[in-house]
Amino acid sequence: MEAQPTAPRAADQFALILVVVLYIGLRLWNITSYSLWGSESYGLAIARESWHSMLHSAVEDVAHPPLFYCVLKLWIAMGGEGLLWVKLLPVLFAIAAIVPFILLCRELHLSRAATSLALLLAACDGYLVHYAQEVRGYSQLLFLAVTSAWLFVRLFNADDQVPRKAAALSAVNLLLVYTHYHGWCVVGAEGLFLLIWGRHRLAAFAVSVAGVVIGFAPWAFLVTREALGRTKIGSEWVPRPGLADLKLVSENLNGRPFPNVPGGALAGLLLFGMPVLVWVWQSLARSRTGQRDSMVLWWLTFLSLLPIVALYLTSQVSRQSLFLDRYLIFATLAYYALVAAAVHRLQPVWFRTAYIGVLAAWSLIAGFGDLRSNRMAWEGAQMGSRVDWRSLTQRLVEAEPASAGEVPLYVLSVPSKGLAAGGWAIDASMGFFLDEFAHKPWRPRVGARGTIWSGRRGHFLTVSASSVSEILRTSPSEHFWVGYIRCGHCDPVPGHEPRQQLIESGLQVGSAIEQVENDNRVVLLPVWASH
Repeated sequence: MEAQPTAPRAADQFALILVVVLYIGLRLWNITSYSLWGSESYGLAIARESWHSMLHSAVEDVAHPPLFYCVLKLWIAMGGEGLLWVKLLPVLFAIAAIVPFILLCRELHLSRAATSLALLLAACDGYLVHYAQEVRGYSQLLFLAVTSAWLFVRLFNADDQVPRKAAALSAVNLLLVYTHYHGWCVVGAEGLFLLIWGRHRLAAFAVSVAGVVIGFAPWAFLVTREALGRTKIGSEWVPRPGLADLKLVSENLNGRPFPNVPGGALAGLLLFGMPVLVWVWQSLARSRTGQRDSMVLWWLTFLSLLPIVALYLTSQVSRQSLFLDRYLIFATLAYYALVAAAVHRLQPVWFRTAYIGVLAAWSLIAGFGDLRSNRMAWEGAQMGSRVDWRSLTQRLVEAEPASAGEVPLYVLSVPSKGLAAGGWAIDASMGFFLDEFAHKPWRPRVGARGTIWSGRRGHFLTVSASSVSEILRTSPSEHFWVGYIRCGHCDPVPGHEPRQQLIESGLQVGSAIEQVENDNRVVLLPVWASH
C-alpha cells in the first residue's frame, strides 16, 4: 500500500529526464548547418574590438546594452571564432535555463508532471529553438529572466535570510537589464505583483531595485546622451504593432502545426488558453481555491501575459515601438508554466489526461514542422537568418575577381509580417563576408541615422534599393548585381520577378547564383548593359 505512490514518482522523474533530453537535442540539432548572418556578425564584429572600443561601439548601437557583447568577447577569447564554438554560446544559455525553470516550478509547488509538461511545450517551441541558435543575447535574456523569476519567488516565500536573497535577486536583475532593456519588464512585473499581493516584501524589494537602478545609471546616461545627438537610433524600422503582430506572438507561443489550415492560430490560442481561463474563473469564483494557488496563477500571468499587453499598448502611443516578437522571449517559460499548471488542474482525471495528450501532440507536430521548414528564418525580421551566407558570398567573389574593379551589388527587400525584409539580411550578411574575404574585417560605422550597413565591402559596393525601378533610375554602371530573397509564404509583390523586369528594361541578365531551401531561395543576378 505505502509503495504505490513510488511508481508515479518514478514515472514522472523518467518523463522529466526524457523531456530534458529532447529539449537539449533540438537545440543542438543542425547548429552548424548555416553560417552567421547579419545580426550575428554585427555582434561578432563588436566583440572583436578592444574592450574600450567595444563599449564605445555598444554605446553607439544604442538599441542594446553591452553585457552580451562582453560575454561573447570572453567566449571567443577562450575558444576562437569557429562556427560550432560561437553557436554553442547561445545554446548553452538556453540549456542552462532548464535549471532555474525547474527550481521556479518547485518554488511554486507545481507537480513534477506539470513541470515536465511545461518543459515539453518549451522544448518543442520552434520560436525558442530558433533563438537558442542565434548568436545574440536572446538566450541570455531568457536564462536571466527565468532566474530572476525563481529568485523573486524564493524571496517572496522566504522565512529567513531575506537581505541575502534580495541581494541575489538584485544582482541577477542588474545582469538582466544589462542584457536587454526589456529586462525592466520583468523587474516591473515583480514590483507590481508585490504591490498587490506581497507588501510584506516591498521594503526588501525596493532596496533590491535601488541597487539595479544605481548600477544601470551610468549606462543609461551614456546611451541617452548618444541617442539625443542622433536623428535616428537605428530601430525605427520596428513598426507599431497591430493585430497581425499579436497573431504572430500567439503562433510563436502556441505553435502552428497546420500552417495551411484556416483558423489554426485561433485553435492554438483556444487549446492553450482555455485551461488558463478555467483556472482564472475558479480562482475568482471559489473562495476555497486557496491564497497560494491564486498567487501562483497571478504571478505567472503577470510575468508572461502582462508584459506582452503592456508593450503592445505602450507601442501604440510611444515615439519608438517596443514590440517585436524576439524581444518577448523573456515571457515564454512563465507562459508554459502557466499553461501546464492550469492543465493539471482540469477535472476529471480522464479529461485532463486526454487534454495533455492533445496538447503534447499539437506541440510536437508544430515544433518538428518548424524545424523542417525553418519557418522563422524566412519571415519578418528574421528573414535570411538561416542561409549559408559564407558559401553564397564565396561564389559571388569567385564570379567577380578583384581585377574587375568596383562592382555594385543592389539588394531588394520584400514585404513580410509588416516589415520590408530580406534586403538588410543580404546587405549585412554578405557585406560581412565580403570584407572577410578581402582580409578587411568589418567594423560597425554609425551615422546620424544609425548603423551604416551599405557601402564598399571588399571590391563590391552594396546599395539598398526598394525596387528594380529605383535601381534603373540611379543609372547603374555597365555591370552590376541584384540580390533578393523569394519565400513561399511572403506577402505578394506587385509586378514581375526582378529578372523579368531587368530583361524588359533592355538589360542582359546572366545565370543566377542561388541557394534554395524548400520553396524559399536567395538569388544573386549578374546584369550587364546592352550595347
